[in-house]
Amino acid sequence: MLDNRKNFYWTILGSIFYALSQWLILTILAKKNQIEYIGQYAIAIAITTPIATFLWLNLKALLATDKQNEFKINDYFNARLLLSILGLVLTIAIAILLKYNIEIKFLIVLIAISKCVEGLSDISYGQFQSEGKTYKMGLSFIFRGIIMIVLFYSLLHFFSNRLLPFIAIPFSTIIVFLVYDSRSELKNRFSFKMFNHHSIFRLVKLGLPLGLYILFYNLFTQVPRFLLEKQEGFKVVGIYTGIYVLVMTGVVFGNSLIDVIMPKLASDFSAKNFNQFYRLFFSVLALIIVVFIAGILFCYFFGSPLLSIIYSDSYSEFAYLLYPAIFLMILELITKLFFCVLVIFRKIKIQAYLYIFNVLVMIPLCYYCIGKFGVSGAFYSQALVTAIQLVIVATVIYFHLKKNFALYKIRPDNIE
Repeated sequence: MLDNRKNFYWTILGSIFYALSQWLILTILAKKNQIEYIGQYAIAIAITTPIATFLWLNLKALLATDKQNEFKINDYFNARLLLSILGLVLTIAIAILLKYNIEIKFLIVLIAISKCVEGLSDISYGQFQSEGKTYKMGLSFIFRGIIMIVLFYSLLHFFSNRLLPFIAIPFSTIIVFLVYDSRSELKNRFSFKMFNHHSIFRLVKLGLPLGLYILFYNLFTQVPRFLLEKQEGFKVVGIYTGIYVLVMTGVVFGNSLIDVIMPKLASDFSAKNFNQFYRLFFSVLALIIVVFIAGILFCYFFGSPLLSIIYSDSYSEFAYLLYPAIFLMILELITKLFFCVLVIFRKIKIQAYLYIFNVLVMIPLCYYCIGKFGVSGAFYSQALVTAIQLVIVATVIYFHLKKNFALYKIRPDNIE
């Protein structure tokens, strides 16, 4: 029990701390009045993240759940190493072909290097999960966040070159991987020489559907940045990103909470404790709604001063964006909660189809909304697509319950 609590607290703390450290980079840049650089940094992330995370193929999850030792740790690591190098080369090639200035291309390459090494750390995290030592993953996040922020601020403060501070991002990832992630209990398990081509091919085949799911999820979150940059410019992307990341920090905490209650929901459902299952589900749903109301009231009274304090006065005039951003945050949390129920019901494939649908709808809708409403349109389109997704998921859950109410001993229309 003590180990479980240790794992839980350190994992949650590490995830939140690392999310805050990434947000602090935006805060530091905003305080230096480099909003356009925030936009360029956001575009670099938007280009590199879908490529990298797709080629990761979610091997961490496969490793963490490989209880039969179907593959060796070398297989996972070597597969990730090959795919990460492929992603790095592909991203550099795309950066060269894109019609951006040399500074943005340099940013793209730096982020791509960071993602390449981060992918290797990700395999370490999968092993930590498999061994029930996820607190090490939390510590890794904390170490990386501390090194990144301290080095980023120092380079920005002591040097006039605006690109130099971004070296802190790949540097912190490389240092933590070499000193901590790869030297923990995995130091004798990784091998750069032992390539089992057959096992690697099987792993890639097994992880490809998971990679496609993550690809479409990331495209859904990054599409507004691309369209804003094309229609409004990098400065507007910087404004959007600052507010989006600030509010989405709440999503990180909310997702952590939902991940905590998910095993309880699953155990209640498996044990046929349906009243407890529904009670916990609706309690979390009610908490999310309360947070939404509190967030709206807070933004009404303190939104503009808050943005001025944590960013700069340039952001305070965009305080009205906090309202659609918070609405989007709540929709995402509720959707996450509903997706958990789908997983418990073993309705998993629908998630991949929904994200493909989201991307196909998001592109034209976001383009139209940005053209009509400006930066607000980016939040409007995301919220609308997320709401449609939520309605679809809720409908699937309702009809699943209605069809199987005799099995679950409760009718959905009798839920209190």
